[in-house]
Amino acid sequence: MADYREVSQEYAQGAIKAALWANGGMAFAILSQLSSLSEFMGPETVATASLIGCVGVLAGLITWLLAFFSTRYVDRTIQGEEESFEVANRFMLCGVAAFACSLLCFIIAPIVILFGI
Repeated sequence: MADYREVSQEYAQGAIKAALWANGGMAFAILSQLSSLSEFMGPETVATASLIGCVGVLAGLITWLLAFFSTRYVDRTIQGEEESFEVANRFMLCGVAAFACSLLCFIIAPIVILFGI
């Protein structure tokens, strides 16, 4: 039978990697098409979409950091420090929020380009 902690960590790692790859790929795609995009829209639109993509990458990196801290406090809980489990849960919830922010950036950046916001 699989260890719950290991399975949770694998899912978290997969989600973090997906957020980083998706937002990083989107930011790279925007930058690689910069010359052709500038013909159809203003530089402010492209800059805004690029900034949103970079914020998405940053949110993915913050998700990784929060997951690390959450895991660290789970380990402390296993060693007998009861209050550490509550701290681990707070880090986990903050990590989920950062991941949601990363996904939101992945959705918003193409919308900015599409509608020229």
